[in-house]
Amino acid sequence: MLILNCTNGLGPIVGFIKGALGIIQILIPIGLIIWGTIDLGKAVIASDEKKIKENQQLLMKRALSAAMVFLVATLVSVLMGFVGNTEWQECWKGATKCKSPNPITGECCSDDGKTFNADTGTCK
Repeated sequence: MLILNCTNGLGPIVGFIKGALGIIQILIPIGLIIWGTIDLGKAVIASDEKKIKENQQLLMKRALSAAMVFLVATLVSVLMGFVGNTEWQECWKGATKCKSPNPITGECCSDDGKTFNADTGTCK
């Protein structure tokens, strides 16, 4: 039976998941708040009192959603650091120690003192 661990192929996957969580945690809340602000700005420029009220409520809902996305991503990250055996915890926590990961494979170039070269797609 094949068991994946950090040294047997799971490391790049864990690194990719952690990177994706970080991106989701930042971009989605920012996008929701910007989107809500634009909608509210359009209503204010139109001087439509009814639309202003509707968009104020929509902005509050989007801000709440943004906070929930941020907190859920944080909660997932924290929980993943606590679950499983010691090997899994070290794998999850160690996935952030890479200073220059390959964004496609998650390979950690800095383990060998190398950095990821975006032009060639390799560690050098």
